[in-house]
Amino acid sequence: MKRGRKSKYDIEINKSKVWNVAVYIRLSVQDGDKAESNSVINQKELLNMYLEQDKELNVKEYYIDDGFSGTTFDRPAFKKMMKDIEKEIVNTVIVKDLSRFGRNYIEVGNKINSFMKDNIRFISVCEKIDSYKDKKSVDDIIFPLKNIMNEMYCKDVSDKLIKTFEVMKKEGKYIGGIPPFGYIRDENNKHKLIVDEASASVVRRIFDLCESGIGNVLITKELNEKNVLTPSEYNCKILKITSSSSKVAKQWTASIVGKILDNRVYCGDLVQNKTRGISYKVHKRLKNDEEDYIIIENAHEPIIEKERFFNIQKIRKDRKFNWNRRIENISIFDGIVFCSNCNKPLVATIKEKSMINNTEIDKYVLECKECNNQNDKPYVIDVDKLKICIFRSIKYHIDLLNGFENARLSVKENKEYADKIKENVENLKNKLERLDKERTKYFTKFRDMEIDEQEYIAFIRENVKEEENIKEQIKKEKAKLMEARLSYKNVAENNWVDTLMKYKNQRKITKEMLNDLIEKIYINNDGRKIKLVFKYEDAFKLAMDYLKIVKEGGNTNA
Repeated sequence: MKRGRKSKYDIEINKSKVWNVAVYIRLSVQDGDKAESNSVINQKELLNMYLEQDKELNVKEYYIDDGFSGTTFDRPAFKKMMKDIEKEIVNTVIVKDLSRFGRNYIEVGNKINSFMKDNIRFISVCEKIDSYKDKKSVDDIIFPLKNIMNEMYCKDVSDKLIKTFEVMKKEGKYIGGIPPFGYIRDENNKHKLIVDEASASVVRRIFDLCESGIGNVLITKELNEKNVLTPSEYNCKILKITSSSSKVAKQWTASIVGKILDNRVYCGDLVQNKTRGISYKVHKRLKNDEEDYIIIENAHEPIIEKERFFNIQKIRKDRKFNWNRRIENISIFDGIVFCSNCNKPLVATIKEKSMINNTEIDKYVLECKECNNQNDKPYVIDVDKLKICIFRSIKYHIDLLNGFENARLSVKENKEYADKIKENVENLKNKLERLDKERTKYFTKFRDMEIDEQEYIAFIRENVKEEENIKEQIKKEKAKLMEARLSYKNVAENNWVDTLMKYKNQRKITKEMLNDLIEKIYINNDGRKIKLVFKYEDAFKLAMDYLKIVKEGGNTNA
């Protein structure tokens, strides 16, 4: 009788007689100590009872994430466990239940599937999942059901928290983390700010100096010379408040001073809702538009009188405007002009003053400090002459592209085809969003016992199946889109052409023009050889070749 062939999985996994176990325990911030079964101690006791029953399981280490959300795998103990798995220190992962492992059902499923492929044994005690003893247990209906319920739980909690915080913001309650420098929380009301006189005196000094005409850099210098504690140092050393997410700054900077001077909290107003979360799964935050800010005036005692605060803002704005006007001729080339000899950036300075129409005018030059230190001959480039040279080069490119707009109409059909595919992808993404909303709706019904478990499971099966089909369609549509774009070799969607042509009627060089069009400028030491590196060089050459073919009546379909 011919023996059945064993799978690679069975052969490799049975070689191991001892299972080196990683015991993973997680307690979320939301869980707190409300449920005894979810505490770290009780999780450990339950898992130890299970491990005592199986002598093959050899505990190597306990990995504990206390106070971390299950919606992300960005947890310190979890990451250490994964590194130990890679080093083959452990080959088994055991958890109390799937929610302790993670609450994002797709990511949890992917992670366990990767364990299976790498012959890592996975055990979830409460769900009776053991990928070695009962491989089918991983595919059992409780697995996707439990994970989806965990994910819906997080979404449900997240939605409720967002609504609660929004109400609190509108009521003028402070819901931020560490209070702004100059304030502390009221002991009797943690959502109210009260003045901390020791740090408030520093805030007042900063505003006094600014009002007297001193800029941020000089304010910074005075604070550092007098060894004034920075906001983060003050919180750490005096208030005994620490934050794992921010470093302790030991020196004042112009940026720190600027943030204090900008903050309306010091005139008694609360400005909240400046940022928003992307989703309960993604922990990054995006900036809100100013019209979405929630501003509550006179929410707490001011450190700076309101009228004075806004007068100081006007002083700062006027000072910035006047300074920007003066340095405009210098800053226009910042970061893009380099010495062709040593590749070091050229420095803009005022070389001399001249009188034009009875007005004193500064003459600006660019010079290489490195080469000037090595040569007797000064290395200086006249800024005004350089501007004229660059402006003429850009205008020449614009003149060459006069006929290109009509030429690229010949590939209009390909562009319309690509646009249609993009529209299809957007529609498919909208379908995915609707499926997610339906999942939330059914979870709510199941939670509220409006439908039974059997009906909920049936819906989940269909929902997940449809979701996978749509994702596959999106993948295929994106492949078509790539093919369509390659077919017209970026000619039909030359955004750089639009950028260049918007300066068609420009009469002088500007900072915006340089930022849009120029990558780098190299100048030799006598100023006679200037090399411009345009951001669109390769595309420009392709456009010129394409235009040549069109003018000669050749075939443009490639």
